[in-house]
Amino acid sequence: MQPGTFMMRFGVIVLLGPVALLISLLSWSIAPFAFCFIGGLILSIPFTLQINAEKAKFISIAENTQLSFNPEYPFMGEWAPSSPILWGKVGNNDCIVWFRKEPHLHRSWVDHKLESRKNSNLVFDTMLSRPIGLDLNIYPQNLLSTLSDKVKHGLFTTVQDIEIGIPAFDSAFRIQARDPDLVKHFLNSDRLNSILGYYHFIDTNVKLAFSTTISDDRISTICNLHTSRIDPNVATSVIIAMSQLAEQINQ
Repeated sequence: MQPGTFMMRFGVIVLLGPVALLISLLSWSIAPFAFCFIGGLILSIPFTLQINAEKAKFISIAENTQLSFNPEYPFMGEWAPSSPILWGKVGNNDCIVWFRKEPHLHRSWVDHKLESRKNSNLVFDTMLSRPIGLDLNIYPQNLLSTLSDKVKHGLFTTVQDIEIGIPAFDSAFRIQARDPDLVKHFLNSDRLNSILGYYHFIDTNVKLAFSTTISDDRISTICNLHTSRIDPNVATSVIIAMSQLAEQINQ
């Protein structure tokens, strides 16, 4: 479940409660309040079960990866990496799992214009043991990333794309960094093969469901699926693959 879904649905009952109480007081009858209260409890049961099912998925991921699970994680409000739902070490690398608000393009049903909104996405972050120090960003070059760039930087803004001289890599990835020459030196054949191997795994197993960016201090993967559709075993495989890639990048 995306954070806040439960409260968005159950919030109607929460709002109706005071109204029903007022009607009860004015009519000198407990019936309206009792009806709303009991109805709210009944309607809350499937949503409570859904939340418990989503928590069970995170517990399963935690058990598979030896990460710690936060049973008090707030499924509404604001979220930050300082209070993740999962955290710990996978291999030699720190890993956190948390929700983040991401900009997305939506088409308005009123005037059919594209507009930017923020949705909640599940994020897997694997930290590099040594920051690269190049203000680096590497991510796949596709329609989704192009639309995301337009949302973040503006429709007519040219986004930096460093080419390293390997056509297969240059056409598949967008590279941004402070110093193009240092990036070419950093991306040696071993690191390039590790990056290509990781993205081949993503494309083969979870294409479009997860999108990964390699940056200066972490590998960050955003889940594009609603959490009700996440397979804990697939999420576990992604976390382990990210940790392996981080170790290879740090070599």
